[in-house]
Formats: sequence, structure tokens, C-alpha cells
Amino acid sequence: MKLSLACLLLLSILSFAAAADLTGHWAGQAEVTAPDGTFHSLPVFLDLKQEGDKVSGSGGSESGDSLPLENVQFDGTKLSFSVSGPDGRTYKSDLSLVSSERLEGKLTFTMGDGAELTAKMTVTRAAAK
Repeated sequence: MKLSLACLLLLSILSFAAAADLTGHWAGQAEVTAPDGTFHSLPVFLDLKQEGDKVSGSGGSESGDSLPLENVQFDGTKLSFSVSGPDGRTYKSDLSLVSSERLEGKLTFTMGDGAELTAKMTVTRAAAK
């Protein structure tokens, strides 16, 4: 009985990991409270391509340019990357795959003066066209 339960658990984990292909367009929001207390909700997107355990792609805000993702790491459930913006900002994201269609976590902005802001970031996979 214990062996069959362990096998069932292992198969469940492996099937989720196998289904965790991030390839596609992801869109959502980054929500942040600025130092002056104002709340901002910024539309963001990711265009990801996964080949085996390697993930690459680009991302940005809906109102800005798409920039290449750098230092991308993906372990099957956690995705991290950074982006160097043309405005001198560095963006670093740490996201968790909470379902095959949803990533959520934090996006940290490092401003040109070194100040940091952290936003809550949530993106969902866009439906295939």
C-alpha cells in the first residue's frame, strides 16, 4: 500500500514537471506602491521559449519595448531572470509556476540611483491563436 501511494505521488510530480513547458506569450500585471505612497499597476508581458531545461525570451511592459531576458534560470517550478533597461534600470524577477497557465512572484526594479522597488508580478499564459 505504501509503495503504491509513493508511486502515485511520484507519477503526479513527474507529470506536472513534464507539463511545465513555458513556451508562449504570458501577460499580466506588476503591482507596486511607490515611495510617495501611490499605487501603480503596470501591464507586463513575457514571450518565452523553452527547449529542454533551457528557457529564453523577452519581456517588457505593454507600453514599452520588448527587451531580452538575461541570466534565465528555470528548475521546473521556479523561474528567475533579469532585464537591463535602456533607462539605466535593472529588473530582476523571481516567479513560481503555480499552475501550467500562471506564474506569480516578485519583480524588483533597481533605479539608476540605486534605489529599489519591489512589485508583485502575476502573468498568465495567453490563449494560442
